[in-house]
Amino acid sequence: MLSFVRDVTVLLLATALVGFSMEFMVPVSYQSPIGLRGNICFRVAFLGAAVISARVWTTTPRLKTHVFSMQLGCLFTFTGYMFLWTSSTNLSTYWSSFSLFIIGLLFIGLASPFLFCSAAIHLYESAPEAWRGTFGCLPWLMITVAATLVQITITRFPWGLWISVCSSLAFIANLFLSQISEPDRQLMQKTDLSDVQPLIESSDTENSTKSDSNANPSEVRFLVADQTDFCCFSQTRFQTLIWLMLMHQVTGASAVMYLAELMLEFAPKLWPVDYAVAIGLPQIIGVFLACLFANRVPSVYLLRFSSVVMTGTSFALGYLLKQPQMKPINSCLITCIAFGLLAYAIGWGPIPWLLVNQMHSTADRRWAMGTAFFVSSIALLIVHVTFELLITVLGIGNYFWIVALICLCSTLHFRMPHFTNRGSVKILPRPSLKLSLHPVGQALRVDPESRVHLLNRKRFLLGPRLKVV
Repeated sequence: MLSFVRDVTVLLLATALVGFSMEFMVPVSYQSPIGLRGNICFRVAFLGAAVISARVWTTTPRLKTHVFSMQLGCLFTFTGYMFLWTSSTNLSTYWSSFSLFIIGLLFIGLASPFLFCSAAIHLYESAPEAWRGTFGCLPWLMITVAATLVQITITRFPWGLWISVCSSLAFIANLFLSQISEPDRQLMQKTDLSDVQPLIESSDTENSTKSDSNANPSEVRFLVADQTDFCCFSQTRFQTLIWLMLMHQVTGASAVMYLAELMLEFAPKLWPVDYAVAIGLPQIIGVFLACLFANRVPSVYLLRFSSVVMTGTSFALGYLLKQPQMKPINSCLITCIAFGLLAYAIGWGPIPWLLVNQMHSTADRRWAMGTAFFVSSIALLIVHVTFELLITVLGIGNYFWIVALICLCSTLHFRMPHFTNRGSVKILPRPSLKLSLHPVGQALRVDPESRVHLLNRKRFLLGPRLKVV
């Protein structure tokens, strides 16, 4: 239990560190020579490295080089940011600082899939069954909280304080990150229930003094769970994965965030605090609600609600942005953005990642999470790189009307019979073991995700876990 708490704490701290690092983008108002192209370069560097690392992560086991890459990336990022902050009026050292910052983002991008996928897999495998959905959403909640915290305090504290705080977080996280227990290698292979019977027979022999005289250990019946009660996405896993990850980024949240960043440049000096409350707080609330209802409400309902609300807010944004008298900073725009991000966080925030984590077996989960991060990063990269070009060609109002149409199509898709009949996505069916005449007279269950627990919760080193039903 202590090791689980330690691992969860370190992983959440590491994901919070990723949230800090991802939010440390140089504002245009601080560095006018960088401009929007500089911000796009930062995102291309981070997401490009994340795309490469996501594919490599699926083919190689976790190595200490990932941890070293994160530590080195934090060092380069914070060093480059410090130089950018101090050399804002001296262009002689400007481009060297700019290069350091980009190199740091490259290293962080190389390590971020490890943090995302490792946190999701570890929390999902180690958490109690009743709270797996909640623990699976926690990394994204931590990232949202960290990014919002940076935005709220961005004008209240000097950059040097933030650099020292994040450096301390990087040191603490990387100190223990390499010691986090990897998911059991035996879980990568299919559990063979025939290996359990000898262990049961030996346990029956040891406890024969407590058993009834009529106990017969040979009367062991293996009952495989009925797969019709579960939703496994058995035939369309890959297609569903690609669809969810693409819609995860194309539903408009990336464009809305980019619009908010553009609006920030026209804002008064103290408006970033209001921006953080209006943009970051809805995301925190939405992800928290998704964590709260992940195990209580079918995920398809959350996705439907999210798509419907985002359809309305995107249409409203498109209408407001086409009004000639609309000012860059307007309460109506901020309200629409806030509601859109709230709906996005409830349905499209952690839910697609949680579905990917649930609809694949343990043996395929490493590949699935890496592929999910790969597809999501590609879509996010395309949105950020082409946003300025698209709003120039189409007009910003027409662009958000297209986003509203995409959200409407996703709403109709989730009402289709082949998706609706799936209901709530649960964990994959597990084989169950039932003893009709066990010496203790209790039914047992096989849990292939951990070690053996028999009788008085004695722990064995071999075989799956047996728990009293």
